[in-house]
Amino acid sequence: MVKRISPGSMLHTFIRALAALFGVSLTWIYAPALSLGGTHPFADPWARVGLIALLFAMWFAYRGIARLMRGMPRLRVVWAPPPQVATEPAQGRPGTRQGAGEPAAQESAAVTRCVDIAPPAADGDAVAKLERGFDAALKVLGRGGPWWRLGRNSAYRLPWYVVLGSAGSGKSALLNASGLEYARDGMEAGLRSTDPCRWWIADEAVLLEVGVPGTAAGQAGHGVPDHAFWSVLLRRLRGARRRCPVNGAIVTLAAGALFGDTDGPQPDVAALRSRLKEMRSTFGVHFPVYVVITQCDRVAGFRAYFDDLDAARRAKVFGLTFPVADTDPSQDGVKSFPVMCRDLVQRLHGRMVRILGSRATLDRRAEVYGFPAQFDLLTQGIARFLAEIFTPSPQAPLPWLRGVYFTSAEQAGGPVQMQGASPLATSLATSVHAAPQALPHLRSYFTARLLRDLVLQESGLAFRRAALVPQSRWARYGAGAVLLSCAIAVCTGVGLAAREDEVFMARVNDRLAVLAARARQGVSQDQPASMLPLLDAARELAAPPHAWPMSWLVPWRPAVRVAAAGRERYLEVLRQTVVPVIARRAMDVASDASLDAAQRYQALRVYLMLGTPRVYDAAVVMAWTQGQADRFLANRAQRQEFMAHIKALFGCVTYAPHIQLDPPAVARVRAQLMGYSTLDRLYADILGRLTKAVPDTLSVARMGGVNAPLILVRASGRWLTEGVPGAYTVEGYRHYRQLRDAVLAEIEKEGWVLGMDSGASIAARRAALKNDLDKLYFHRYIAAWDDLLNDMRLVPLSSSPGDVWLIRMLAAGDSPLRLLLKAAAVQTTLQPGAADPASGAAAASPPAGGAPAPSTADGSGGDPTRGTIFGSGTASASPASADTPAPYAADDDEPTSVDRHFDTLHRLFVPGSASGVAPMDEVQGALKETAVYLEAVQAARQRGLPMPAGDALDKLRQIAQVQPEPLRQMLQSLSANGDSLALNTERRRLNDLWQSSAVFCHAALDHRYPLDPYASVDVTPDDFARVFGPGGAMDSFFQANLLPYIDTGTSPWKWRAGATTPKMSDATLMAFQRAAAIRAAFFPDGGKALSIRFLLQPLSLDASITRFSLALSGTTLDYAHGPVRPVEFQWPSGSGTQSVRLAYQTGDTAADRAFTIDGPWALFRLLDRGRTERVRADRYKLTFNLGGRSVTLQLDASSVINPFALNALRVFRCPEQL
Repeated sequence: MVKRISPGSMLHTFIRALAALFGVSLTWIYAPALSLGGTHPFADPWARVGLIALLFAMWFAYRGIARLMRGMPRLRVVWAPPPQVATEPAQGRPGTRQGAGEPAAQESAAVTRCVDIAPPAADGDAVAKLERGFDAALKVLGRGGPWWRLGRNSAYRLPWYVVLGSAGSGKSALLNASGLEYARDGMEAGLRSTDPCRWWIADEAVLLEVGVPGTAAGQAGHGVPDHAFWSVLLRRLRGARRRCPVNGAIVTLAAGALFGDTDGPQPDVAALRSRLKEMRSTFGVHFPVYVVITQCDRVAGFRAYFDDLDAARRAKVFGLTFPVADTDPSQDGVKSFPVMCRDLVQRLHGRMVRILGSRATLDRRAEVYGFPAQFDLLTQGIARFLAEIFTPSPQAPLPWLRGVYFTSAEQAGGPVQMQGASPLATSLATSVHAAPQALPHLRSYFTARLLRDLVLQESGLAFRRAALVPQSRWARYGAGAVLLSCAIAVCTGVGLAAREDEVFMARVNDRLAVLAARARQGVSQDQPASMLPLLDAARELAAPPHAWPMSWLVPWRPAVRVAAAGRERYLEVLRQTVVPVIARRAMDVASDASLDAAQRYQALRVYLMLGTPRVYDAAVVMAWTQGQADRFLANRAQRQEFMAHIKALFGCVTYAPHIQLDPPAVARVRAQLMGYSTLDRLYADILGRLTKAVPDTLSVARMGGVNAPLILVRASGRWLTEGVPGAYTVEGYRHYRQLRDAVLAEIEKEGWVLGMDSGASIAARRAALKNDLDKLYFHRYIAAWDDLLNDMRLVPLSSSPGDVWLIRMLAAGDSPLRLLLKAAAVQTTLQPGAADPASGAAAASPPAGGAPAPSTADGSGGDPTRGTIFGSGTASASPASADTPAPYAADDDEPTSVDRHFDTLHRLFVPGSASGVAPMDEVQGALKETAVYLEAVQAARQRGLPMPAGDALDKLRQIAQVQPEPLRQMLQSLSANGDSLALNTERRRLNDLWQSSAVFCHAALDHRYPLDPYASVDVTPDDFARVFGPGGAMDSFFQANLLPYIDTGTSPWKWRAGATTPKMSDATLMAFQRAAAIRAAFFPDGGKALSIRFLLQPLSLDASITRFSLALSGTTLDYAHGPVRPVEFQWPSGSGTQSVRLAYQTGDTAADRAFTIDGPWALFRLLDRGRTERVRADRYKLTFNLGGRSVTLQLDASSVINPFALNALRVFRCPEQL
């Protein structure tokens, strides 16, 4: 390959290049050491560059002169005109071909067309996925073939096809339904649906599914490659199969897009044309394009028309295949498509008559009748699509259109009605067309044999134009260029390394000056933050030199040795500054009597480690320092910087403790620690380790499942992602037992912390300490679960009837409440070998994420005296009580105090001996009945029926009484919410019923007399009777709907005590009571018509009035200072005229003075003109002022229930809402 660049074989050329590289390296490194007359002429880098350039020039001059001398005998000078080289490519015009005698034109065309693809910057993730998929595919394909070929012939054993289409156009469905068996082993990197390029490798072919941008909303960025990605794909295809990158292309187009279906995929014609153009120009292969119309079931009538086809006929190919033309295949198919489609439509019409007779329903026949017209319109849209895609231009020839085929791989979505079909089909479709019925199973139409028997059988149609073949000499030139580039890169790298060393040395000098300046400023051990500038400067000194690719050529670089010395200086600065600060801080904490024993013990332990090499533990020191840094460094950034220096010091394997301990201080601290409780110190140590071993919280969301937020809330307002610390779970208990034994064993070995030569005293108390630790752990275990379960509540039901689904969810087998209680039962069962209390439920392990729940300062997690949840419990109030039962021991099978405390919880899931049903199952059965009842209430309300009778809520309340807390509180709250929901539903139903009567009530009574005493318009007697009369709007509604809920025996009326009543306002209740009072006053004896009887007699008459008369509908009271005689009146009278006339005479004139009031309510308007005073319930005194003269009458009603001075009549208003 390199022979065309220089003589000799490739091996010789490689050896020469390698020797030149080493020569350049040696010259660069050792030339400065040459001395001429006491000077070093090559110390300057540019002098060395000149020397190397001179050596290369001399070598090239020698090679050139030698070659020229060898070629002199064959040198001849020939004078001839230069050959004419064609400047236009051979395929500039359709139909032209290059002959064999035109090599220059062929070479020029080849150079013109073989342009390397330089893709722009592509999306890194997408390109990485493409590279992985391509490599995996080549690996799968390379498994065949002879071993000595190294799989290089495998890429050509199968034809390759590219499947193009917009997202949702049915590419994957078409390939799945093709009947090909695809390889899955080794292709995980190229079969994910989210990949922009999916690989389908079958025994017959390799198919690449690639998306094309569409115009529908949401397609952008959904598996559609950008231009850069597409360029990379074309480059990889051309590199894998240079002779024939692809054997064809399959373009998928959804039928709905041609019908104007905006919800479906809309192909971008310009993008698709651009993709095909780039494939043609990049590959240089003339390949066929198969257009597949997918989702043809969306065409109205498709299913009805082809419903009777059996599997064999559905597997056939349905479409058009165009003949291969020698001149311009692409244009031939576009021109032939309309003519061939007309023949296809005629065949559909011919088959329609037979199909119409086999369809049983009118709507199916209408679909069959309209299908040929719909198909004809579909072909018109396809013709426009083909014309836009496959019409070539002289500048952009396209692959030829081989065929158009119609398929339906999956039936999804309803048909799309194309405008412009026949009037008869359209009228039938619009009149009897029903929603498409789902098939019992998916059917594949015209896909099974399309790829296998048609497309793949034509894999040999693709051919390469001679002008597009890349010349092999470019590969040879490229290899030489790569070799030359490597040589230049190595020489440049060596030079840059030397330059970097010089720069690094100058930088080290600057850093030394900065470090010296910071050291002169000094630091304060009381303020660790003041050390950071000095430590940062020292760390900069330890920074390694820049690593360059060819650094292995110069392992003796001076910069490496300088950097090692800088690191030693950095560690020395750390030992002189940081270690004294940590030691002082450790002794201060150990001497602080206000801290607990565990903290002081750990501080003393660290202090002793810093001065005792045999017990030094870097991990312990760094962990303790991390905790202390939060206290003496307030700034987070400062803490991070300080801990970085700490890790650099103690993480170094060469560090050895060196501080001088203070024996008197150590003895004083040891004496104080010996007086503290060993139990508290050991438990604090165990809890710290346990929290690290099981750091995740067992949250409510984890135990209750994904539906827990829909059902459960916490009374304290905490998140459901919080819960029980992982230390108090079954997993935590397992770690606790291991840590407990480990700590007890360690404390025996760490007697040196407290100054004991051996752990004999602790070993003697080992059993007692173990028992006390278990007591304390179990007590806090119980407290943690009590806190959680006491805090749980159910989400209250709203007034919406749609919330019945919450009760359904509670009654389900995967109810969050059931799962929570199951998990709690499992996690509180610590007895070894105990049966699962949750009836085989899987134990809920601590989650993978979450934060530990907050605890008290001592880690107890709660008050030791809190009450229990499930029953009275058997756990003592204090973990150290003498009467506390012995906890679980490692070799003991007795139940622990945790098991006994939560025994009632465990029995919730244990079937009863009598009924054989677990209590939790009984609770869920009652919940199911409650859900059914509330659904019946909702259905009754929707149908306008009264609330159905049922005892489901009462049964739920009864079951709740015997359940332990907090389950009892949850069920009682749920039953109360259910009552409220049912009654609210009933109230809404009653309110809806009332609205029909309320319209008439407002129209008849609002702003009318006598309800409005100032109104000029009267209420008609008929309307008054229809509203207030017996059986009227108010009375009938009250009797039919409200009477069972109201106690009418009291005044005012009240809702019945102890009854479940709809939530109505007291104003509504008062309105119906006033209506009843009006009915009793105006409609005595239950009559349908208004009837009032009363007596009038004069009581006094002004002396100036000689005569007084009052006439009411034909009845007259006449008085002239004579004997008093009462007159009986009736209102309304049967005469039909309703009027009142009041007249009187005075002594100064004989003429009557009178006024008349007309209208159905004339009597009451007359009473309003006078003053009415109540004497008793059935007697009133009426006084009229007649021009300064008074007349007093006595009115005796026929009953104590009468309308005179009736306040209910004046204040009554029609209820707006119940």
